[in-house]
Amino acid sequence: MLTCNIRSSKGSGLVEFAPEMTLFEFLELVAEKSGILPKDICIRKGFPPKFLETQDLSVTVESMGIADRDSLMIEENPSNSLYSQAGIVEDQEEEVKEIPSSMEKETDAVEEEVKEDSDKSKIIKRDPNLKKVLDTQVQTPDSDGKIMIRRIIDADNSCLFNSIGCCLLGSKQSAKDLRRMVRDTIKSNSSEYEAIIDKPLSEYLTWIMNDESWGGGIELYILSKLLSTEFYVITVESLNAQIFGEGQGYKQRIYLLYTGIHYDIVTRNIFEGCEEDDDIRAFEPTDKFAEDGALFVANELRKKKQFVNLDAFGFVCTVCSTGLESVENLRAHAMETGHQNFAQASDFKR
Repeated sequence: MLTCNIRSSKGSGLVEFAPEMTLFEFLELVAEKSGILPKDICIRKGFPPKFLETQDLSVTVESMGIADRDSLMIEENPSNSLYSQAGIVEDQEEEVKEIPSSMEKETDAVEEEVKEDSDKSKIIKRDPNLKKVLDTQVQTPDSDGKIMIRRIIDADNSCLFNSIGCCLLGSKQSAKDLRRMVRDTIKSNSSEYEAIIDKPLSEYLTWIMNDESWGGGIELYILSKLLSTEFYVITVESLNAQIFGEGQGYKQRIYLLYTGIHYDIVTRNIFEGCEEDDDIRAFEPTDKFAEDGALFVANELRKKKQFVNLDAFGFVCTVCSTGLESVENLRAHAMETGHQNFAQASDFKR
């Protein structure tokens, strides 16, 4: 089961859901936590938050872009609710009651399909454009013979900030400055951001300056604006790409890899053995060689299982980012590798 955090003026909390669950069923769960009737619910997500739109409540939660650990803003607005968009109005009670039974067969069919699909086919189903990437065996170089390569950023809890700093500021030690930029922006625009940060404002302003605090979507959104750069973030496990700053007219883009608990960067050079100082780290958003190459790099890591699904593990080695199911696995890993730094997987979920 996946989880998401919901917030409304009447209530908040964590909602557990399956990705193949229908939107109709999901709204029932959201209603329990938010205190708003399903027929009146509007959902906003993302940074900046945008309303979800659909004309069919039988679609899956996954198809609506709702993912594990998302933060959702729930609003009460009958005239623009998801029920209203789907043409289900308050006086059609009998019609509404019939929906779960008709959806049950569709949900069962989706479950069977998901079980039969391989990881590859599931990715293609979500985004057919990725088929070319998944079928590519060798990366195509650009006109200068250069390819996209992964550069590893230290796993020091500031990997997101240091990834951005490496690409745009030429330093892997820029975390403090970038944290300060985020803090000052939120402090100066508290009315804009207070609703989407997951902590009370004063607590967040202290928390973000702590070297042990991880950055995520909110920080990516803010730094993309401040640095006038698109951040193309690829989740290795799913190859899902989220582009922060897309459509804002920014002239440059950087590529980040997210393994579930860690960020690295994708740069361009002749091969991985070249000096990092010679890397190209920022690209034009229209550079297809860069985009396809970054996705190729992510897919190679996915095939090697170099990612962590936090829901599948109880512990994580913070030295090498390996997920470990039990204390016994943890001890065996420590004996084999000599690594001694571990954390509960739940500590990484934000």
